[in-house]
Amino acid sequence: MLPVYQTVRGKIVGLVVIGATVMALLLTFSRAAFLGVLLVVCVFFFLRGNMRYVLIGLFVCATVAVLLPDSFVERATTGFGKGGVGSRQHDTLTAGRVGGIWLPLLPEIAKHPIIGDGVNATQWSLPAREGLIVEGHPHNAYLRLLMDHGVVGLAVVGYFLLQVWRLFRRRANDVTQPPLIRAYFNGVSVALVIFMIQCVSGSRLIFDYIQVFYWFAIAIGLAIEHRQRLAASANPDLAASSGPALRSA
Repeated sequence: MLPVYQTVRGKIVGLVVIGATVMALLLTFSRAAFLGVLLVVCVFFFLRGNMRYVLIGLFVCATVAVLLPDSFVERATTGFGKGGVGSRQHDTLTAGRVGGIWLPLLPEIAKHPIIGDGVNATQWSLPAREGLIVEGHPHNAYLRLLMDHGVVGLAVVGYFLLQVWRLFRRRANDVTQPPLIRAYFNGVSVALVIFMIQCVSGSRLIFDYIQVFYWFAIAIGLAIEHRQRLAASANPDLAASSGPALRSA
């Protein structure tokens, strides 16, 4: 008997969920969301390991780009071909982030480079107190982490995220797990990389309630590894027969 996700009904449900998710992301009119959808589609077809799937992916992306309403295309291409980053008016590609937020806040990092200036440091930074910026955060997760927690915070959080990604990849490459579990961790490892890319224009590198699905994935991955360690301690021959995935856990 086929697993549910391999049946016709399961595939239809999966397509409906994917379609609803993509539509919801598009309706945010966020270019970071647009980029995330495009990267996920490209990675999905690339990981198929078959040129036929890559060509299908390119065809799908081209077809969607042609059929999208003009409002989506206009939002996605806003600022293309316009020069200058010295002000909000000339910085349309990043919606004023470079000239209006990032450049004024860069000198703040030098004031407390080691441990930062505390949580939400943007709100009491000099540009904010002088009224040059009104945003509560810098719309760049890396700049935000440096301002709030300095180089030490960046190193600690970066190390944590690296270990999380390695956990996901170990579970994705663990041949002792069912295909569905491996596919789940393969997907969430790709999602984490895309999240790191999207952090250039916003979000937080410190997981918040918005990233709750990453916490679920971390818990599942650690639970699997803990169960494997218990099984290996009860049966030493199991670790040797399970390959490097278990021994590196």
